[in-house]
Amino acid sequence: MMVNESGQIDDGLVREVVTLVQTQSVPKKKGRLVGLGRRTRSVPPSSAPPHFVDPE
Repeated sequence: MMVNESGQIDDGLVREVVTLVQTQSVPKKKGRLVGLGRRTRSVPPSSAPPHFVDPE
């Protein structure tokens, strides 16, 4: 955490975290996260491979 000389948390970091939290909690439209399209523009989430596949 970034703390300045007066012992308060850096405003820039707070804004960054707040923005991150807001993008994680975007209301769903048509079953997909609205904010997701900006990060995964080339590959839609539905066609992304699973992160882990159990070999058994």
